[in-house]
This record gives sequence, C-alpha cells and structure tokens, in this order.
Amino acid sequence: MAILVLPPSHPLKSADRLARTNEQRIAAVRIQIALVRTLLDEVERLVPPPGLPPSALPPSPFQRAASDQLADELARLGYRLLDVARELAIEKEGAAAHNVAEATNSAGAGTAT
Repeated sequence: MAILVLPPSHPLKSADRLARTNEQRIAAVRIQIALVRTLLDEVERLVPPPGLPPSALPPSPFQRAASDQLADELARLGYRLLDVARELAIEKEGAAAHNVAEATNSAGAGTAT
C-alpha cells in the first residue's frame, strides 16, 4: 500500500516554520518540567522526615527507582533547556545580522545619487 503525502495548502514561510519549531521545543520543556516536579514531589514523600537520620529508614527499591528516574529526567530537562537556548541564540544572531544588512542597504541607498 502506497502512502500519499499531500503538500500543505499554505506552505509555511521560514519564519513561521521556525516559530512553530521553537513553540514545540518550549512545549517539550514545559512537559519535562511538569514531569520533574511530579518526581520531586514523589521523592520528597519518600524521604525520611526532618530530624530522622537517613539510616533510620533504609531506602526502598521504589525510592531508589524514583531517585534514578529523577536524575535521568533532570538531565533530559537540562539538554532540552540547552537546545532551546541554542536555537533562540541562533535566531537572535540571525535577526541581528538581518538588521545590520537592512541598515547597510538603507544607508547605501540614501547616499546614492
């Protein structure tokens, strides 16, 4: 069976595509933050109360698993934050270069006789 892929009825402009990609990245970061918050709440619930020495309650396998998953999710969150920061920096540099080119072109057009 062949799969037919139809082109979009209104092709996205480059800026629209970039904005959509950035929105998707930011949405992924928000989801990751929600997951980390949930895991932090669970780990906090499993940790012995203040004043009780850690050795009083040996860590359960569930606590170890939650702590390990929390470490993994924090690492993923860090990578996603770096990815968003990199893309935003690239976008900012591109906009700055575009503004410089426009300023140069308009200055050159104003001096031409």
